[in-house]
Amino acid sequence: MRRLNRVLSAWMLASALLSAVEVHATTYYVATSGNNTNSGTEERPWRTIGKAVDTMVPGDTTYVRGGLYNTETTIRFRKSGTATAPIKLLNYPGESPVIDWVDNQIGDTVFIHHGSGQNVAIGYILLEGFEIKNGHDGIKFYSMHNSVIRRNWVHHNTNQGILGGGGHHNLFDRNIVSHN
Repeated sequence: MRRLNRVLSAWMLASALLSAVEVHATTYYVATSGNNTNSGTEERPWRTIGKAVDTMVPGDTTYVRGGLYNTETTIRFRKSGTATAPIKLLNYPGESPVIDWVDNQIGDTVFIHHGSGQNVAIGYILLEGFEIKNGHDGIKFYSMHNSVIRRNWVHHNTNQGILGGGGHHNLFDRNIVSHN
């Protein structure tokens, strides 16, 4: 009986902790008509994808509305998600956001590397549904693991389309990489 009580107590504690993680997950929105002083809700979206990526924590999702995003600086993922709470940057369903850096400057890239340095692992990131063009590198990562880069069209970047150093258990699915 004691053993059953311990198992039930452990299960209840785990359930409470997992529920707490889910409660804190937030959904944000970015639109070309937005403003970075807004709250990031669907009714009051942010203007830049970089603002969303800087704000997101494990479990958060950002939907980026269709349109041309040509005022971005480096879009830099610096935090990991977790296995049960990935960080997701997605196109808004049925819409096509275009990241166009216009001038191909060094640093114009979607950059995935831990804020503590490129040799520190970063993972559980999902990047899906973007057109990424005219940057230095389209998507660049270091020590990335358990992440998904899916359905992106990466083209006309000066250096590379998708460039990575180190990592494991990543999925690159249905990306089109051309003219880099």
